[in-house]
Amino acid sequence: MNKATDIWGNIGATNLVSVIARRAQETPDAIAIIDAEGETSYAALMRRTEAIHAALIARGLEPQAPVAVLMDRRADLVAALLGILRAGGIYAPFDPHDPPERVARMIARSGAQTVIASGGRAPGGVAARDILDLDAVPNLPAGRDVPPIAPGGDRLAYLLFTSGTTGEPKAVQVTHANTLHLLRSACDLLRFTRADRYLATSTIAFDASVTELFLPLCTGASLLLRGRDILLAPHLLAADVRAFGVTVVQTAPSVWAALLREVPDFPQVRIAITHGEAVTPELALRLCAQGQEAWNLYGPTETTVWAIGWRLGPDQVNSVSPVSAPIGRPLGHIRAYVVDPEGVALDGDAQGELWLGGPSVARGYLGNGALTQARFRPLGGDRAYWTGDLVHRDAAGVLHYLGRIDDQMQIRGVRLEPQEVEAALLRDPRVAQAAVTWFERGDGARGVLGAIVARAGTAPTVQDLHAGLTAHLPRHMMPTLILSFAQLPMTASGKIDRAALRVAALAQGGKNAAPERRTDTERRLGALWHRVLGGGEAVPEDNFFTIGGDSLTAVHMVTEAEILFGIRLPLHIAFEAPTLAALASRIDAERLREELNAQRGFVFHLAGPGTDGQGPPLFFCHPDLGLARSGVWTPPFAIHAIWYWARGEGLARGRSLEALAAHHLMSVRAVQAVGPYRLGGYSFGGLLAFEMAQQLRAAGETVELLFLLDPTAPRQASIPLPTPEGQALPVAARAWRRLQRVAIADGGGAALRDAAQAAARALAAAAARPLHHLRCKLTALRLKAPGLGWLPFQTHPWRAFANHAMPLLARYQAVPYDGRAVLVLSAEGGHNGKGAYGALLRPDTAMITLEGSHRGLFDAPALGQWLAALESEAADARARSQDKVQVCVGGPSAQT
Repeated sequence: MNKATDIWGNIGATNLVSVIARRAQETPDAIAIIDAEGETSYAALMRRTEAIHAALIARGLEPQAPVAVLMDRRADLVAALLGILRAGGIYAPFDPHDPPERVARMIARSGAQTVIASGGRAPGGVAARDILDLDAVPNLPAGRDVPPIAPGGDRLAYLLFTSGTTGEPKAVQVTHANTLHLLRSACDLLRFTRADRYLATSTIAFDASVTELFLPLCTGASLLLRGRDILLAPHLLAADVRAFGVTVVQTAPSVWAALLREVPDFPQVRIAITHGEAVTPELALRLCAQGQEAWNLYGPTETTVWAIGWRLGPDQVNSVSPVSAPIGRPLGHIRAYVVDPEGVALDGDAQGELWLGGPSVARGYLGNGALTQARFRPLGGDRAYWTGDLVHRDAAGVLHYLGRIDDQMQIRGVRLEPQEVEAALLRDPRVAQAAVTWFERGDGARGVLGAIVARAGTAPTVQDLHAGLTAHLPRHMMPTLILSFAQLPMTASGKIDRAALRVAALAQGGKNAAPERRTDTERRLGALWHRVLGGGEAVPEDNFFTIGGDSLTAVHMVTEAEILFGIRLPLHIAFEAPTLAALASRIDAERLREELNAQRGFVFHLAGPGTDGQGPPLFFCHPDLGLARSGVWTPPFAIHAIWYWARGEGLARGRSLEALAAHHLMSVRAVQAVGPYRLGGYSFGGLLAFEMAQQLRAAGETVELLFLLDPTAPRQASIPLPTPEGQALPVAARAWRRLQRVAIADGGGAALRDAAQAAARALAAAAARPLHHLRCKLTALRLKAPGLGWLPFQTHPWRAFANHAMPLLARYQAVPYDGRAVLVLSAEGGHNGKGAYGALLRPDTAMITLEGSHRGLFDAPALGQWLAALESEAADARARSQDKVQVCVGGPSAQT
């Protein structure tokens, strides 16, 4: 008996679990699985497997009965699969993140009467009595007899649903023998040992999970079980590979490309495996440097994961194929046939369709005899499977992938039938025709392209279609680009011209005209999207995931955005803000937040060119930059924000409004040492800008422009101010005058008593002012010392701001300003400011009233109107300043 037989037993009769159980007997304390909850030994894994086996038998599980598995990725997931196999059942794996309706349909098609689900959760349509909650399954008591392991061999081990040509998924039936032949060949090919640790990230709904989960367990090695979302965090994945000593990583070429692009120093492993789609020679060369061994492995689900392999090397990546490095030679359990269009197997150097035979060819498709007969046929003494791939076999017997014969697509390592995606599109009653193919994005990776013809009288948006598809398609099948046509392009033979659809995808996005006003961030981000996705120009309303992007491309885009804007961005920001406008706004907010955290001053660049603008920068006082929507400010000169609320320090420093203005002038002068200056401000910031302008002019500096946007009106001035509408005398004075009027008019009595009660309430309100003053002091103290969180201060930021700002306003004594100013007021709230500033500013002050509320000034159309007025006034101010310079320079020259 040879060594292979000793290890694997009689594959014709062996249950997969038996091989793993032998390893558990040899090294019971060795680590089998590492998940988010910790380590699981081989012995502990076997105990859970036996407990789940017993629970299934107690529920009446019959031999070869399917059990649906819908679980989160943890050690119990592996135990569930092994428990089903141990009991003689067939596991049917599903991704819990797929659309519930689709999962429910596939569970029904599998014939499963039991569903193993995390926490007892399962999609609608599955009866509660059918759910087995593993959290409620205890381990068996020590010493209890355990049912024997069921037979394996040619019995079915699992059902795996793949994309179907009929518009519905089809279930591939795979036996224990199919699986063990694969695992034995893979173990020999890759020389697996107990020292290896395999990174497992594939969903169990994909066939790649078979090697990730079972190959390390069959060889006494261990696996690091991680969720597929870790692929969206390349740096975290790289850290895990280092920290846990991972030696084997397998993933699709497009994922490898993203990992190596985002993490150039990705840790080297013993074996780097790429599979599932064509690998370019360029990527193949990079993978050669990534692992001590780099393998390109090929195989469809119908031949049990891997069928053909090629060890990549610097001298072995050149290929006769323009699309891929070699896929190699058949593994030990597979025979490969190159067949001509008449079905005749070709010898030697040949080009044709690839058929695969051998003991790992699956049984066929569940409940679909016609399709099984069409795709599985006798050939060369084998029962062979037609792959649909076109290959070239060179004189050395090496196979080279040339492309597909049919319309099937390979996206991110998964084979997809366009008919299933087309069927999902046609579920929308507004879609008359649909066609699906692949397209190539700017980064070279492929995405799913959907093309539709809308029914007459309807105009479904991309967003509407995308939202409807999420209920029917899993994430990996979602079209990342949907184009609308008046009629679908056709070939001369009357078939849909999918090549023409791909050509149309190259120009996607240009159909939308860019708006006249776009933020600087939107323009720069849009250019980045164009580089990453290709196609036409993105507009603010475009959604990254409906114009060609997917989750891995989003990782690349966010990383590039971090470099472009010099900031760190949250990992899932592209999913939280998928449109260009929303993401640009988030980027603006992150840039401001990082500047606030990084600097101690109160002046920060907000918009416009950093240098070489048209004239000096405008320093703009504003208490809430989020309200200002800073991204839309795109003037030809720099705008700097004076953020006196920065970390609470600026406002707390000011014991008076004059002192606050002086503090911030120090920061302004650090940016611009001498005039001429431009100042602006909104709300309370407008009053602060007014005082800063006064102090600059008192110091002999030139203030070229003072722009006041609905500023807070001062309460006191060195000149009489008109009584603002709605503002009355202090409460005590009002109460006393009320008492006087009532006493004189009514001679006392009930009226006087009512008036006295009203006056008492008014005087009580006046007496409450010291308490308000105390709250202001506590707020100021908390702002200066953030550690004093236990103080009873006002925690709401705007109320805290008011607590401290209002006393400054009450004490401020305004004086007339004789410089040039522009006053913009809101129609709903600007009447008070109009009277006060009308008395304080020069008669030639430009005064503009805009429709809307105080906060509405940052909404269209008011926003565009006052921004235009600001730019126009700044240009006029610059012209006036240049005229003065010319007079000073030209005057003496003329006299000479």
